Amino acid sequence: MTIKYVQEDFPVDLYVLLDLSYSMKDDKDKLSTLGGAIAEEMRNITKDFRLGFGSFVDKTVLPFARPVLSQMDIDKGITVLTYGFKHHLTLTDDAVAFEEKVKATSVSTNIDSPEGGLEALVQAIVCNEIGWRKESRKLIILCTDADYHAAGDGKLGGIIIPNDGKCHLSKIPGTEEYNYDWVNKHDYPSVGQLAYIASKNRANIIFAATREKVDVYKRLAAEINGASSAQLTDDSSNIVEVVKKEYQKMSGTIILQDEDTPSHISLKYFVKCGQESDFKERRGCDNVKKGEELEFRVQIALTKCLSGDTRDVFKISPVGLQEEVSIEVISMCECPCASYPEINSPTCLGRGNLSCGICECAPLYSGNTCECDIADISDKGDECKQEGDQIECGGRGECKCGKCDCKSRYSGNYCECDNESCTRRNDELCSGEDHGQCECGTCKCKPGWSGEACECSTATDKCIRAGATDICSNSGDCFCNKCSCKITDEGRYTGEFCETCPTCNDQECEKYRISVHCTAFGESPFIGGNCDQVDNVTVAWINSTDDTYLNEDERICRFQDDNGCTYRFIYLTTDVVKTFKMIMFGEEKKDCPKPADIAAIAGGVTALTLLIGLGLILLWRILTYIHDKREYARFEDQRLKEQWARDDNPIYKDPETTFKNPAYGKG
Repeated sequence: MTIKYVQEDFPVDLYVLLDLSYSMKDDKDKLSTLGGAIAEEMRNITKDFRLGFGSFVDKTVLPFARPVLSQMDIDKGITVLTYGFKHHLTLTDDAVAFEEKVKATSVSTNIDSPEGGLEALVQAIVCNEIGWRKESRKLIILCTDADYHAAGDGKLGGIIIPNDGKCHLSKIPGTEEYNYDWVNKHDYPSVGQLAYIASKNRANIIFAATREKVDVYKRLAAEINGASSAQLTDDSSNIVEVVKKEYQKMSGTIILQDEDTPSHISLKYFVKCGQESDFKERRGCDNVKKGEELEFRVQIALTKCLSGDTRDVFKISPVGLQEEVSIEVISMCECPCASYPEINSPTCLGRGNLSCGICECAPLYSGNTCECDIADISDKGDECKQEGDQIECGGRGECKCGKCDCKSRYSGNYCECDNESCTRRNDELCSGEDHGQCECGTCKCKPGWSGEACECSTATDKCIRAGATDICSNSGDCFCNKCSCKITDEGRYTGEFCETCPTCNDQECEKYRISVHCTAFGESPFIGGNCDQVDNVTVAWINSTDDTYLNEDERICRFQDDNGCTYRFIYLTTDVVKTFKMIMFGEEKKDCPKPADIAAIAGGVTALTLLIGLGLILLWRILTYIHDKREYARFEDQRLKEQWARDDNPIYKDPETTFKNPAYGKG
């Protein structure tokens, strides 16, 4: 069986599922400012995009969470008790509403490190309250910095009923939000259960975890079709790049999966990826471009023969997409159809008999429906092979009746031309149909456009200086209605219209340099020079801030005298008797470098030296104070720890001895 799939631009519903335990506070704050950036980046990839938001913490019984907030929680500013999952914002195209909703949420707390992310994922996938569209690509990004609880962990809190994988959300009174009420009634879901629910509902999951936990979620993603993992920065500031990168990778990967396949049916998948010429046994391809067509061949086989006519129905679909093919298989261990062929069947164009669904063509015809006249096909059978090619139609089409029937994106006698491999601009081939069309890998531009991707206008109005007629002053080329100036042996031309050449050796400029300077300033431009033998010329002063005032026949000269001062003048190339225009620099006739302020430099160096010295003294004093304080604290600590006790010397003898007279007081 053959299945053809064409990569298209599907609508995208992105649901952000955020861990709102206290350790994720900075991540929540950062995310509240990035909703617009996420939406803008995704709309550059797909035109139809919506954004939603939910959060999770954990179950609300011991040993997962405290029934009331502790004093430590209150001191941290936590005001919300632990909850399992809350749906805050239904999928919408309003990025501002997303940012406001994230900003309005508050972090909570729990006791143990793992969180209830898997349980929240199940609710986000199966609940209609999220706002999933039937035809969209469901994309959920789970952001966390902790491990996850799985099936069996709930027994620690006395929760033994397995998770049923159904929706249990109820609306929070007075709001548009929903709460997961059965958080303490059902155990956490297992990884296998989550994988089944994600596959059944065609959901794509991105596990975005911090550096310490990304390996945990990488292993989890490997167990779920259509899931991937990525590393978050400590404050989740890279979430925009994570969403963009993972979506592009996910959307470019097309993998087929089958559902409800009976045990007595065996399936094998074969596909050609990219420019491959042969089918290989695998379920899909990576890096599939928009508009590219994939051809899958599915081999269906019975592992055992069933009694009677047995009908089985199963589905084949791309992972993470809502499209599917429903296949009905009728098990017939004995087939009597060959005994009852349809003579000259219309299915075979009247050129053969239809037997068991296959055309048996008359001797002069061939093809699946006997559409080919053998007389038109050579004996060599190489009409569909280009010289030096061993594969018919280059593997990009089928040979029918001696001619190549190319796939949608290919053309040519041998399907040698790829009509979707041209350069793109703004994600459109040849800058869009208004600019050009892609033919055999090259953009054929429409009138008025040029360039590799037909991105450049052929107009030249912005390459001609006001009052002139020459394009780019005859010193450059007009490309994309912008001058690209030439580099010649004389020098490099510059300016918006390539009208100036600062490095060119203009002989006229050199010729009149001294005469103009002597006439304008009354002195030679060279130290020690004189103006006695210099011809007088006519000089007029003008004031301008740039060089765009030049007329077509005017040239500008720039020089620097021996004092380092710059001066400029203009001459007219067609003027026999030269008239020169001196250009002023604002109020000054020359642009001279300002002398250095020695006093200011000396003062600055002195002040900086004093500041550095004072800073070093202050640093020494602070370090000395800290050291003395530590030593004193150590002394006090040792003094308090010492125990002084009084003891008797074992060899000590009292110098006094007392004797008692037994007869004392009896007489």
